[in-house]
Amino acid sequence: MKIEPNSYVPILPMVLVNGAEGIGTGWSTSIPCFNPGEIVKNLQQKLKNPDFTFTKMIPWYRNFTGTIE
Repeated sequence: MKIEPNSYVPILPMVLVNGAEGIGTGWSTSIPCFNPGEIVKNLQQKLKNPDFTFTKMIPWYRNFTGTIE
């Protein structure tokens, strides 16, 4: 009997929660972390109204009290 799932499909886009940084074939990327609560609100609004334009999110890091520029 197989217990493991065939695929892992997260509810939240984890790249937005955890952030990402790396280099591909000649291209680099840097994605900051965002507040999971804001991600959920944006996704819920998009599911309710496909014409919804995502609200701008600012980078967020747990326990960080400074400002991000």
